[in-house]
Amino acid sequence: MEVRGRFRTARFDAEALETGLIPSQQLEPFKRSEQGLELRCTGGDPYLTANAEFMQQAAVAFDPVRPVLGPVFIASLAGLFSLLLVISIRNLAARRSEVEVTPAVAAARPPWPRAPFIVAVIAIDLATLLATFGLLLRTHTADALLTLDLRMTVRRNDLFHLFHRHEGTPFSGTASSATRAIGSPRPQWVRLELPKDTIPPFLRLDFGAEQDTVVLHEAIFRCGAAMLVIPVDSLVEWASETHEIDTVIHRQWGLVIVPSGRDPFFALERDLSGQLTALRESGSPDRTSLPAAIVVALLVHLAVWRSQRTRRTLGTMRTSDATLAGGFILLLFLPLLALLHPGLDAAQRYTEKRHLAELPALGWKDLDTWPDGVNEWYKDHFGFRSILFRWNAMLHAVVMHTSPLPDRLLMGKDGWMYLTNDKVIGNYHGQKLFTFEELERIRIHYEKRQAWLHARGIPYVLLVPPLKANVYPEHLPDRIHRMGASTWLDEVKEHFARYSTLRIIDMRPALLEGKKEREVYYRTDIHWNPMGPTSATAF
Repeated sequence: MEVRGRFRTARFDAEALETGLIPSQQLEPFKRSEQGLELRCTGGDPYLTANAEFMQQAAVAFDPVRPVLGPVFIASLAGLFSLLLVISIRNLAARRSEVEVTPAVAAARPPWPRAPFIVAVIAIDLATLLATFGLLLRTHTADALLTLDLRMTVRRNDLFHLFHRHEGTPFSGTASSATRAIGSPRPQWVRLELPKDTIPPFLRLDFGAEQDTVVLHEAIFRCGAAMLVIPVDSLVEWASETHEIDTVIHRQWGLVIVPSGRDPFFALERDLSGQLTALRESGSPDRTSLPAAIVVALLVHLAVWRSQRTRRTLGTMRTSDATLAGGFILLLFLPLLALLHPGLDAAQRYTEKRHLAELPALGWKDLDTWPDGVNEWYKDHFGFRSILFRWNAMLHAVVMHTSPLPDRLLMGKDGWMYLTNDKVIGNYHGQKLFTFEELERIRIHYEKRQAWLHARGIPYVLLVPPLKANVYPEHLPDRIHRMGASTWLDEVKEHFARYSTLRIIDMRPALLEGKKEREVYYRTDIHWNPMGPTSATAF
């Protein structure tokens, strides 16, 4: 029997099938024969049930990590063999075409400067070593993905989350992974991935939103072939916070969790970074990366060193020119080298309020979308991205006094920054934005909410925080000329006052009054600071 996944296949012989599968309904017990196992059906709906050991072995086939180490190693060997073959053929051809060089001809040849050639060879050696070592390291990192595998029983289709954080930071949606589980009366494995570039010390397990009972049988951290088994009872002991969990019952077969709401979770207070770091190191087969990179660099070094054409080309260059050219090329390729070699760049933290693009899988069905996916992934992950973005922003804002993102950020006076786009500029100029039909759609949308809440005895009031430019128009750049006093909020308020009973609270008077004492908006952000809502609450 074979269980085939996308990248792997789990195979079971007759002995494994006999011990791992149980004839559960309308089947007689297994009988051994020379051909294999015999099953006799006694009804019209026969089925087998797999035990935990069989399910664990079959789960290997559904590992989502692409096994790239083998193909890359084979491709590297093929490339090295091709390189050696080309060098051998060129050397053989050069020997056949050699002519006798007289002393007069040899004396007429200009001497080759050795320094530029040596500088160039050293630069090529370093670039080859770093690129090869980084590529192999990336390959091993992908092969050794750190995961938390949970064997559990859930009754309904649901989405399970694993949140992670570092010391001093809260749990957030940008630092999490999710996996969908299928409702079934039988146990199943749910795999949750940890981040690839760092090991967070604190974790939070979210048990879906649709469950009335969750049975947790096993919890295993995995990295490649290495594993760390966590007793499920320890999860309760390590929990510093439980949320919307009514009852936790310890049974022989696992942990029975009874939620009391739609957001049940365990927040674990135990620092697991040490154990997970050791697990990743033991599961990462990177001991061969550096020797393999050295071998490739030596082969490239020999090829370049023996190349007469390279000697002639570099022999005419001055040492200063060769050093400048080599340094410039290394700077251009530094982001790529940092991408291949994670050690050159610090681990990227979660500084953006979004999920970064993932490296897409490559298959026959993905050939049309794969280039765009790789492009999006590279834009989010190229080497020294955070530093280069910060330097670019500082150069524009501090030195040139211009916006680093002209289509999204408007530089005002005295260091103030404002949101900008094609529509919001119209608000800054006082232009009319909405048509009557658009205002009607807005009214109907919010009145539906009002009616739904009113039927449940809940009053509904609409509070709209104003745009920063409507509270601090004095810091807008001089090129922004206001042609009218009306704003978008004024248009909506006027329409609602005429056609609706829904009350709109305008916070501008409170914020205009509050800014007389302290700033109520951040200078370099579009949001209000803590004084903004404080002024609004007092109002």
